[in-house]
Amino acid sequence: MKAPDRSVVRMIPRLVFVGMITIVFVISFSRAMNRSFNHDEHQFVTPAALLIQGGLLPYRDYPYFHTPNQVYLYAALTWWTPYKLLAARTIQVLCGTAIAALLCATAWRLLGRMDPLGRWLIAGGLLLVLISSRVFKHTDGLAWNHETSTLCALAALLLYLRGLSGLRPTSFALSGLLLGCAIGIRITFAPVAVPFLLSFWLSRSPVRRGQRLGGLLLWSLGMTVGVLPAIVPLLTLPSQFIFGILGYPRLTALVHLKSVKVTLLDKIVYFLHKLVDQQADAALLLLFLYCATFAAWRAKAWSGPHGGAILLTLGVLIALVPGVLAPTPPQIQYAYPLLPFMVLVIVYVLASVPVQPAARWVRLTGAALIIVVATDLPVTYQRLTSLLTPGRWLPMREHEVGKRITSATGPGALVLTTTPIQPIEGGLRVYPEFATGAFAWRMAPFLSPKDRERYGMISAAELGELLAGRPPDAIFFKRQKEFVQPFIDYAETRGYRRVDDPIRGGYAIWVRPGLHPLS
Repeated sequence: MKAPDRSVVRMIPRLVFVGMITIVFVISFSRAMNRSFNHDEHQFVTPAALLIQGGLLPYRDYPYFHTPNQVYLYAALTWWTPYKLLAARTIQVLCGTAIAALLCATAWRLLGRMDPLGRWLIAGGLLLVLISSRVFKHTDGLAWNHETSTLCALAALLLYLRGLSGLRPTSFALSGLLLGCAIGIRITFAPVAVPFLLSFWLSRSPVRRGQRLGGLLLWSLGMTVGVLPAIVPLLTLPSQFIFGILGYPRLTALVHLKSVKVTLLDKIVYFLHKLVDQQADAALLLLFLYCATFAAWRAKAWSGPHGGAILLTLGVLIALVPGVLAPTPPQIQYAYPLLPFMVLVIVYVLASVPVQPAARWVRLTGAALIIVVATDLPVTYQRLTSLLTPGRWLPMREHEVGKRITSATGPGALVLTTTPIQPIEGGLRVYPEFATGAFAWRMAPFLSPKDRERYGMISAAELGELLAGRPPDAIFFKRQKEFVQPFIDYAETRGYRRVDDPIRGGYAIWVRPGLHPLS
């Protein structure tokens, strides 16, 4: 009997891997195209559009409440298309898919001692548990900054470990660059630099001390380059930058705590509840706790070949916890960065077991993970058929709203709104003071007039002065939002006309006298 072609045998795992990742992308993309609009998306999509339209920069030209790297990332990747929300959500889907691909590939590589079927079941089961968890599904595909920053941090860790395994200067430089990018996208990744730095000196890698010092310098240089877009405003606009990164979150916490008392224990209970009340999340958490404690102790994983990787990954998880628990009020998406590093710990511990368990137990474990996920599959797949009708996708519907605003106002109109993505989708201009949507507008009244002027934030007290110099061609808002009453008062006292034909999605529009009606 003729032996099978080895090239074909080697190709099968690659084809299976590509098929699995393709399925992940399709599931994530279908979810992103059907998810309802989230008001947080304004503060990430709008600044990039303002940069493209007029070269406006965060902190300098408008208040911004995150580190700025994603503004430049979105601007670089979406300048060519008017479908800003569609492009931004697609970027996040690609990042989430890349996270899944990196974890699956790492699991397949590290679990090479298992029998092929058990190896696939474990790697595939962990992949399915990850993408089926409530935390992943809640965050995946929205135009936020969680998936881009997490991907950068995960890739930074894997490149760093590759650099420690031998003299690979490029790996160290790229690792530092990507971790700097993660910090420049979301400041909560800044503490992650600490376990990386400690690992340089505590690692037992074969790299000599002098070579390790060179790697540290390359890593530090790469991280400096990655975080440079945040360093520049820190040095040139320190007051505005520090308020956006630290002052604004503190202000929102203080305002929230006036109405609802939230303690650290409340936050811990909140996240534990989110991580145990659905099957996939509970399976991931329990498997992580088992592997990080009992299984790691039995396998003597701390002194094994992957001991450094396990300790560093656990250090990264610990460093991420403050960023999960610090914001008030707590939100489920803040736990998203923990997921891939929990999966990594599981994989490294399984790879450290000196004597692999019997094939049947490995297969049963992998099959159990898949069965746990199976109960959630109908929810995951129920909207796949919508991919055949792009006109029904949420980003396409919001783009249509933007076009209808344009038809009511004319090209290039200036729109006053706390929901700026829709006018931008129509190619219109918005006030940079509202680049973050309603966030700055809602918190401005809690600042003194002097601080509002310093940080570029306006309240109802400054609205008249702002609009006197730049009167809007139209006013656009969601009808049920109570904090747009000053907009309505302005429109009614100056003869603005409300368009009779309501715009789909609960929106309302008032146009300046002389502009043609909605066609």
